[in-house]
Amino acid sequence: MGDLKRVFILGAGFSKPAGMPLATELLPLLLDKLELDEMRKWVDGLCRRLAWLSGSDQETNSLPLNIEQVFHYAYFDVEVWRLQQQLTEVGREDGLTPWNQGESIECWLSYLEDALRDVVSEREDNCDLTPITRWAEGVNEHDAVLTFNYDTLVERGLTESGKAWNHGMECEGNNGIPVYKLHGSIDWIVAHRVENFGKLELLFDKPNANRADGDTGHVEDDYRLWRSQTCEQRRNWIKRYSCSPFREDAFS
Repeated sequence: MGDLKRVFILGAGFSKPAGMPLATELLPLLLDKLELDEMRKWVDGLCRRLAWLSGSDQETNSLPLNIEQVFHYAYFDVEVWRLQQQLTEVGREDGLTPWNQGESIECWLSYLEDALRDVVSEREDNCDLTPITRWAEGVNEHDAVLTFNYDTLVERGLTESGKAWNHGMECEGNNGIPVYKLHGSIDWIVAHRVENFGKLELLFDKPNANRADGDTGHVEDDYRLWRSQTCEQRRNWIKRYSCSPFREDAFS
């Protein structure tokens, strides 16, 4: 049994016993944190339209949207508003136009991203790692983990149990149990390649033999992926992100 290869596929329910919110619990938390009435009205309207499309008799406030669905549907909503601008007899920027409504939704989504980052980070700082560590003690070197969660409870649990792990990326090597994070991670940082963070771990840097001296306009060529190595580094980065996201002293 010791050589049995297993893949653990983890969703939000895995982190729930530690005190992390489920995906369907995040949206109300984010809206309460932001306190933006206009955005709340848009979300309520989105829920009503989705309920109508599905033929559901559910009340708007009981529609169980998870946060990723909100982002997914919102991008379609932005395009719908922009298309309506073609039928409008005024310019895009001339007041409360469909185009400006689409721009507002994109702006609200950026606020939601920031709030999501803050809520996940705050909850993780106060979580109970005991059930995660108990699970990690049963994971062996032949196993792999595939998680859709933004938090770092899997990594922390494995570390607490004295087990090496990696994210399955070339820059790290292959030492330890692979932990694949399909939706990203609260401690990952995308930074322009001119930035070099000696105190962080480089996760991914795409080789490109034909890379031009200047920017290409493509994220995979112009940026690299880093990881905060400690909870303190993550907290410092989030704290200073809004004013200066890429200062080396933010990761001390």
